[in-house]
Amino acid sequence: MKKRKLIVERILSGIFTLLGFASCSGTVGGGDGPCEYGCPNVKFQVKGTVTSDIGDPLKDIQVIIKGDNGMYFETKGTIADTVYTNEKGEYLSDEGSVISLESKSENSEVTTTPTQKVVFRDEEDTYKSDSTAFINMSKKQVEKGSGWYNGKYILKADKQLKKNK
Repeated sequence: MKKRKLIVERILSGIFTLLGFASCSGTVGGGDGPCEYGCPNVKFQVKGTVTSDIGDPLKDIQVIIKGDNGMYFETKGTIADTVYTNEKGEYLSDEGSVISLESKSENSEVTTTPTQKVVFRDEEDTYKSDSTAFINMSKKQVEKGSGWYNGKYILKADKQLKKNK
């Protein structure tokens, strides 16, 4: 009976290995760190100032922070956040989380995030809409991370909007 159980265990172990499953002894590579399953994530907020093409602060400009399905705003339960500028033209988004603020192409050191961006829109249509990709924003880490959590960042996106003609 024991011999049969041993044979079944070895066969199952072989099948699981072929399928890509491996045991987890609590460390990676025999002691480098904890064995973790999940997805890396980063918390972030976007802030900035919106001005006219002559430098005057613009109030009540709609600022939409949006991305892909990897982005999430817990307070809103959505993948986008919309805020409005104050009388000084300043805005600050809710805290969001995302799998990565940047992703590297396998064949290049260039970072790309074409779907993560901030859209600036004047609902009164006095100024032209514009946008900025996350990749073009300055990033400041304000909280260190560990494990799958890579910390919290503040992204800065100032924008100058041109007047419609």
